[in-house]
Amino acid sequence: MDAETARRIWDNHEWFSKLLDDLVTLLDKHVENGLREKLGYDGEGWSGFPSRKYQPTMPAYYRRVFEGKGLPYIQVTALLQKDWDNRNIPTSEPTLMVVVHDAKENSFGISQNILDFANIKKYEPSKDKTSFAGVLDWEEPVKFHGFFVPLDSFSEGSCIDVDATVRERIIEPLRVILDAHFAKPGKKSKSGT
Repeated sequence: MDAETARRIWDNHEWFSKLLDDLVTLLDKHVENGLREKLGYDGEGWSGFPSRKYQPTMPAYYRRVFEGKGLPYIQVTALLQKDWDNRNIPTSEPTLMVVVHDAKENSFGISQNILDFANIKKYEPSKDKTSFAGVLDWEEPVKFHGFFVPLDSFSEGSCIDVDATVRERIIEPLRVILDAHFAKPGKKSKSGT
């Protein structure tokens, strides 16, 4: 391999590593802190990338799951390349897909089914396709609501204060969804469920 090719491979490796490190920091630090401080989530959960049979490659997504005692599950998936079947998903990537659902147990499969448009009993995108709601035909029906946030919203040129942007673009829309569609322990949601 010549020196120019080796340098380009190394530069691409550095760029991908920085992107993935920044993504993990965004979700595992900034979003987690906002959920804990503003919505009462306790930071429990897990995260991961899909496995690939070939290397090196950019993962299709990075997913972080957030849990809170008595609270609906939240899954935030960074869509890094088009690797899904749902035509209702914005095609510009990378973007965050934020999903709240009421499954009794959490599963990476909830967001994956939405991406693949699998086991969908009902799916209602907004007119501009920036948000959606529906029901998955799971072991028991799973109600979900979600929205998309372009990752560009958090880039250096667009974002001066990451925490403020997280509050505006992720935490506040989540609070509205939780208040409107998901009951707090011992209470009904505004939609009556």
